[in-house]
Amino acid sequence: MSTGAGFTSSSIENAVDAVAMNSGGQIVTYNARFKNNYHGITMSPNNLFSSQLQNVINSTTFENPTPLWTANATAPDDYFIYLRGIKNITFVGTNYFKNGTYGITSDDSKFNLSNANFNNVTYSIWSRKVNAGFSSEHVFDNNIFQTFFYALRIDAGNLDQITNNQFNTLVV
Repeated sequence: MSTGAGFTSSSIENAVDAVAMNSGGQIVTYNARFKNNYHGITMSPNNLFSSQLQNVINSTTFENPTPLWTANATAPDDYFIYLRGIKNITFVGTNYFKNGTYGITSDDSKFNLSNANFNNVTYSIWSRKVNAGFSSEHVFDNNIFQTFFYALRIDAGNLDQITNNQFNTLVV
């Protein structure tokens, strides 16, 4: 039984769900490219083994040729990464998010993000606290947000650290 997926210098293009790990598992990317996918990576926990696995997104690019949605339009939601209940994911290297509706969306997930570049992503990062006992404790450091509606949106987070980020061109 496979418990994970690894992508090194790989490309996944034109998929509805590029990687869907809805029952847990592990993902490790290095120099990978997710292009023109409706959903890039979807992860949900599996209580049997997910807490023991380390997920790594390293120097990976998520992009669409043009934005799939704008803040004032009505269309289905696309996202590059959706995390639900994931507490062991690391973003390393420089990760790029280009032309999308949602960059990273998370529900009750813990992650730190440094040195990422979001360009023309409507909602770059949206973190939501769903369960009352959850503590997000995110660290967002040295990221670049260009052309966005929300760069960082944290709903009911606590102990989050936001330092040394660049914010350019809010779209209203």
